[in-house]
Amino acid sequence: MNGGVAVIKKTIQKISEKKIIAVLRGGDSCEKVIGAVEALVAGGISAIEITYTTRNPLEIIKRLAGRKEILLGAGTILNLKDARDAVAAGAEFVVSPCLIPEVIAFGIKKNLLMIPGVFTPTEAYQAMNLGAAVLKLFPGSIGGPEQLKALRGPFPGIQVIPTGGVNKENIRDWFAAGALAVGVGGNLVSKQAIEKEDYELIKRYAAEIVSLANSNT
Repeated sequence: MNGGVAVIKKTIQKISEKKIIAVLRGGDSCEKVIGAVEALVAGGISAIEITYTTRNPLEIIKRLAGRKEILLGAGTILNLKDARDAVAAGAEFVVSPCLIPEVIAFGIKKNLLMIPGVFTPTEAYQAMNLGAAVLKLFPGSIGGPEQLKALRGPFPGIQVIPTGGVNKENIRDWFAAGALAVGVGGNLVSKQAIEKEDYELIKRYAAEIVSLANSNT
C-alpha cells in the first residue's frame, strides 16, 4: 500500500509541476487528435487528458501510452467499466466530471490517481472522505477563482484542479487562489482546430498559456 501511495503522490507531483492539463474533446480521427497532442507537447504542455467524448478514446490512449514525455490521463469517465478500460489502455490518471464512489475505490485499489469532479463543499468533503487525494472543480466557469478561495477556507489542505472556463485571462487568478493545476479544454484546443489540423495554432496557444502559468510563480 505504501508503494501505491508513493505512485499516487508522484503523479500528483508531476501534475503540480506541469501546471496545465490539456483536455481534448472532439476530433474526427485518432490521427488528428494525436497530431494535436504532438502540437501541445511542442508548445510545452505534456499533461494530456483524452476525454471519452472524443471518438475512439481508448485507441488514442493506447497509442500514446508509455511515452515518457507525456503524463496521460482519461477524462469524462462516468462508470467503473470505463475507468478499468482506460487504465488497462495505459492511462496514468482518471478524471470524472462528478463524484463516483466506485471509481474512487477502484483508483485506491489499483494505486492510481482518480480525480472526481466536485462543485460544492459537501461534494468536496464526500470525495475526500472516500479517499480522493485531488479534486476537479467543475464547472469552474460558474464560481471562478473566488469559489476555490472559499473552498480552501474550511478545507485548507485541499488539492484542486479547476476545469471549465480556464483561459489566458484568468489562469493566473486560479493559481493565486491556490489551484494545484488547471484543466484547459476548448480555450486551448478547440474542436475546430483539431478537425482543421491547425497544429501551429494549437502549439502557439499552448506556449502562450504555459508562459502565463509560469509567470505566476
